[in-house]
Amino acid sequence: MVSDYDLYELTPDMLPDIPEQAEFPDFAIRRGLHEYEETIRVDFLQISATKTGYLSLGLAVIAAAFQAKDVLLKLTSERTEYRVLSILGSAMNSVGRTDNQVVLKEFRYSPRQRSRHPFYGERLAEFPAFLLRCSGEETPSTDSWGARDTVEGFGRLEPSLLLAELLLDIARPSTSENEFVLEGPAGFQGVDPLSAEVRFWLPGSIGYSL
Repeated sequence: MVSDYDLYELTPDMLPDIPEQAEFPDFAIRRGLHEYEETIRVDFLQISATKTGYLSLGLAVIAAAFQAKDVLLKLTSERTEYRVLSILGSAMNSVGRTDNQVVLKEFRYSPRQRSRHPFYGERLAEFPAFLLRCSGEETPSTDSWGARDTVEGFGRLEPSLLLAELLLDIARPSTSENEFVLEGPAGFQGVDPLSAEVRFWLPGSIGYSL
């Protein structure tokens, strides 16, 4: 777990080389929909994990950013409806609105308390992205829309690290909130406009499904 120290400083040599594929057993992503005013309907991922699971994912995102490397996490829980979570570390070597490439040398993390809508009101330039795919298909056809089984994330370097910070905050022993919600621009903004929305559930919450 992440304790409540004021500052953590991580460097590439502090994290192991991440594999191209790994199993992630205690993590479930279930399907959901969010409707706005009966006019807009968006995918709403329901993610369940323990604090240890969220900590592992947060550290995996940071490692992928350090190494600019993709990692495919196979979700093996019987409760999950999405089977693959793909961290696109190769997309995390750019920042801002340019095509300039960067190499992450250090990651500084300061724990903090989070609200139920953790990114609302922060006026971020970019938000994390959770994109839905079919295995082996870049763009699912209409009749295979419901067969999407892969979640790809999480955008470029800045939004990916913002998500990693959130996941580490969720994993803190002192975190008492058991539900965190990232909505699109129609709601309490927390994800990219083209992203699925996300709800993170912890044990003890009404939507926890592990």
